[in-house]
Amino acid sequence: SIRDNSYLFYTLYISALIATFMLIDGVGIQFFWQKPVIILRKTQVFWFCIFESFFILFVKSFLQTKQNTPNSDKVLTFSMISSIVTGLFILLLPGFSELAGNILVISVLIMLVTTLIVGVLCVKKGYKPAQYFLLAATSFVGGTAVSALESLQLMPLSEEAAFWFMKIGALLEAVLYSFALADRFKYERKLKEDSQQKA
Repeated sequence: SIRDNSYLFYTLYISALIATFMLIDGVGIQFFWQKPVIILRKTQVFWFCIFESFFILFVKSFLQTKQNTPNSDKVLTFSMISSIVTGLFILLLPGFSELAGNILVISVLIMLVTTLIVGVLCVKKGYKPAQYFLLAATSFVGGTAVSALESLQLMPLSEEAAFWFMKIGALLEAVLYSFALADRFKYERKLKEDSQQKA
């Protein structure tokens, strides 16, 4: 079997994304987190920080960015650190919640653009699993970018409409990433079998 942390990070980031959506659309509030609104707002942003961190770990692991695109790997690491720091700010320094939220949105936009660039570079390098990844990333990036631009008041959409763009993009992404993981498994297994035959 092929050991790969990508499966673990995929599961973790999908779980964090589901938790974030449950808080935002009210399901989590109704059944699990019956707290004051200000605490719930902080919790939503905090869970989004967790989601972004796990997503970046998934991207770095799946595309092997440290080897394939070292410069982009550093940008992704910077975005992940920014997200973690933002989450800590929100929990420990509530007076800076608005500033932390803006930093998070900018960090997310940087992460989204970098993810697309890394996907394109890996496809150009002939890394076959990156094809499914790029398709999945495009759907997710599109939906999340709309939500982020609405948060910065750069797009004339309601918050609810922007959130639906993000949910649809995330749903398509989750399905396509599952195909990407299966494709990568086959790709890695074939490489292993080829190397064994040559030996």
